[in-house]
Parts: sequence; C-alpha cells; structure tokens
Amino acid sequence: SGDWVLVDSSDRTWGRHGMYMLDYKGNPTLRTVGTKIGAGFVLSCSNDAHGEALIKDEAHAKSLGIQLLGRVLMKISLTRT
Repeated sequence: SGDWVLVDSSDRTWGRHGMYMLDYKGNPTLRTVGTKIGAGFVLSCSNDAHGEALIKDEAHAKSLGIQLLGRVLMKISLTRT
C-alpha cells in the first residue's frame, strides 16, 4: 500500500512471469504471476494475508472476474520519516 508503480498497459498477455496490475471485480490489484507447468498460472502477493491462486488459463481468469491490465515495469516504495 502506498507504492507507486509504472505499468505497461500494452502488455496484457498471460504466460510470462512477472508482476502485473490486475482488475479483480472492479478493484485494481498487484500480483506476481508465475507459470506452473501443466496447471496454469499462479497468482501470488507480497502480503502474506493473501494466499496463492491457481488460474488455469485466460478464460478461467475471465470467469473469475480477473482481467490483466498490464505488466509492472517499475515499483517505487516510499518510506515516510
């Protein structure tokens, strides 16, 4: 929370490992997307309160209300003193 991100909204292709901005039922969220051979894509979060989610393919993601908005190119974390 509070980090700034630079997102390439032209990169909306499932299948590459990396951090992505996703829309989940109208709420933007950041998730790391990895591939699990033979199973699909694993969505994970740096916040341990959120577990991993396995997405079979793009159609499965769409049926769950998940849309890939773009690949995160850079994240800037700000710390206030």
